[in-house]
Amino acid sequence: MLQNLERSLQHIAKQIPFVRTYGRAYQARAYGFLQDLVPLIRKHDRLVFLGTLATFVAWITLFSQEERPSAPPSSLVHVAEVQRRSAQETISFLGTFVSRYSGVIASRIAGPVESMPIDVGDRVAKGDVLIHITPRQMKAMERLAAAQVAEAQAALKSSISSLALSQRKLGRLNELKGSAAFSSARQEDAQLEQERMQSTLDEAEARLLRAEAQHESAKLDLEWSQLQAPYSGVITERHTQAGAWLKVGDPIVSMTNDSHIEIEVHIPTQYATNITEDMTLSYGRGQAGNPDYARNPASLRALLPQENSLTRTRTARLVPQPMPAHITVGETVNVYVPTSPKNDALLIPKDALLFNNNTYMVFVVNDKQQATPRTITIGDAQDQYYEVTSGLQEHELVVVRGNERLRPGQPVHIQNTTARKEQP
Repeated sequence: MLQNLERSLQHIAKQIPFVRTYGRAYQARAYGFLQDLVPLIRKHDRLVFLGTLATFVAWITLFSQEERPSAPPSSLVHVAEVQRRSAQETISFLGTFVSRYSGVIASRIAGPVESMPIDVGDRVAKGDVLIHITPRQMKAMERLAAAQVAEAQAALKSSISSLALSQRKLGRLNELKGSAAFSSARQEDAQLEQERMQSTLDEAEARLLRAEAQHESAKLDLEWSQLQAPYSGVITERHTQAGAWLKVGDPIVSMTNDSHIEIEVHIPTQYATNITEDMTLSYGRGQAGNPDYARNPASLRALLPQENSLTRTRTARLVPQPMPAHITVGETVNVYVPTSPKNDALLIPKDALLFNNNTYMVFVVNDKQQATPRTITIGDAQDQYYEVTSGLQEHELVVVRGNERLRPGQPVHIQNTTARKEQP
């Protein structure tokens, strides 16, 4: 009876689907359990046998449920849509943000510095006072020049009166022609006197012009004793201080205008030939490959018709469109210059690519929200995208984040629900 019982239990264990499927290791566990039960069954009756049989079946069923491997869990991923876009192969060169208005502001007059109301880092507007030069000498010179103008005006009036007197005298002598009182010698003297008075008048007019010019210069010197900012900007350096003596042309401050910014880039001549006057290029700030890295448009303002013989490059000036915020003059950027004509191509982000066994592959999300691997062929790189020449169709979704841990056919949960609206 016991032999029959043991054979029956072994047959039951083999018929349980999980034990039959997952091998001898689980059968060995069941047989070990039987070996522990058989001595107990020998001492008891049939009721014990039935209870033991029921316990064994329940144990095997519970054990199979606990040991059965579960299906792969759903994985959180980010996806991007395969899109057909107008693409153009580009190459990047380092450019620099430069200010259109930047440099040293120099003194226009000589004199002692009375005060400087600005300091390094101050932002000034056009017309703000940068320095006060002691104005007392300039005021005295302005009063002197004004007096000289008045003197010249008086001399001019005197010359005008003298000329008028000589003209009347000559006129009276001319009226005596043909009479016994007429004297040709006196007429000639009056004629010469009139010419001398005319010259004196001309000199008086010239002296008045010179005096007025000197007065204007004195007023400018007085005005320049308070030097004003020629444009808006930030003070980057102070070159003098209160108490110093300035000569004409001495540096006072250095300024940089950070509102009118351009990008200066030196482009090899072989690529500069691909640039036209109305072309819009692109540039990127920061480190390429960062999540927040983006390419922004910049219109070409000028391509200088001069080549650097040492570097074989030409200088280009670009105007960002629109002007970005928080620009630092001197900051380097990546400027992208076209190297080929535009063409339509399927593009996917670089993050979607996986390299395996000398081939490129991507995970494509199907309608059942499952990730399936697919081998593709890629073409040229387009900034943060690659051109796909075969293996994908337009509007398919490829995994761009979380693809390294995926397994074929694994369910996925898409986190970026706007993937179909995103465009390269």
